[in-house]
Formats: sequence, structure tokens, C-alpha cells
Amino acid sequence: MAIIVSENFLEAEDLKEALEMRGLGPVLHLRNAELAFDYLSRARTAPKVVVICVDITTAAAIACMTRATDMGAVIVHVTNDHAPARTGVSQVLQRPFEKNAVQSVLVALGL
Repeated sequence: MAIIVSENFLEAEDLKEALEMRGLGPVLHLRNAELAFDYLSRARTAPKVVVICVDITTAAAIACMTRATDMGAVIVHVTNDHAPARTGVSQVLQRPFEKNAVQSVLVALGL
């Protein structure tokens, strides 16, 4: 199972396709970090990966990433920023991205 946190439907669909190609479905798309945290707080099954495409400096995003990593998930942060990965982020995927870049990140994570 995988979770995508993105306000952008088209971006989420591209990521969903890439995750499903790696056998990481079902893929759940949540529109913001608050919804993702709420879902993770009630989830009985841990996701393998959470792809977060929103600002990770907000309290909601930090709570979401903390909960996901506590459950054993890896975090992929999709960003426009070229800075190195922040604490709690397993891999960074730079926008704009192509499917082969997503696949490379997933392979690097052993997924």
C-alpha cells in the first residue's frame, strides 16, 4: 500500500501509475497532510511508502511523516527545492519529474 499527499490531481495520477507499476498498490491519494495524518492515525495497515508533495515544514506534514515512519513507511518528498533531504525524508524527487525518475527513487529505496 502507498499513500500520496498532493493537492495536484495530475501529479498524484502520475505518481499513482508509477507506484502501481512497482506493485505498491493500492494507492490512496489524499489532498492534504491533515487528511493523511487522520487516515494514518486510524489505519490498521501500514503503508510501505508515503509520497508527500506538500510543504513538509507545516505541523500537519511533520505529524503525518512522523506517524508514517513510526508505522515503518518510507517517505518520498516531491519538491521544487534542490536542497538535500530533510530529517524524516528517505528520498527527494525533484519537480518536474518523469516516470523513470520516480522508478529510480523507488528502486533506491528497495521498493
